[in-house]
Amino acid sequence: ALLAALGVALAISIYSVIDGAAVQLAAPLPYTIAVFLATVLALTPVMLRRYHPATLAAEWRANWPRILVTGGLVLLGYAMVLASYRAGRVGYAGAIREVSVVFAALIGWRWLGEGFGRTRIVGALLIFAGILMIAALG
Repeated sequence: ALLAALGVALAISIYSVIDGAAVQLAAPLPYTIAVFLATVLALTPVMLRRYHPATLAAEWRANWPRILVTGGLVLLGYAMVLASYRAGRVGYAGAIREVSVVFAALIGWRWLGEGFGRTRIVGALLIFAGILMIAALG
């Protein structure tokens, strides 16, 4: 689990640096659209190989409002992160962005009935302490 967590941290660091550099060259919204378009182009063949087109069409018919709302919110959230990268230091914005992990843990606990044991409490407190340090020390 520790190796997986370190791998995720490395991946987040790499894409945060790439995104931070990119928004110094391009406005956040066009860059966001370009990233999402590239993602669609890269993942569509994978999805079509993994799932039958009829299965994908049925999923769209059954859940298109949720799919559109969720997609729009993800697009908006990513554009907001990129705007914060452009306005401030990527390291600070990236670190504070990880508060979403705490929100996800709370949502899992309250709405999905997941446990909120010692490990999640310690993790949430560490993230919160890091954000306080960033706010206090700059």
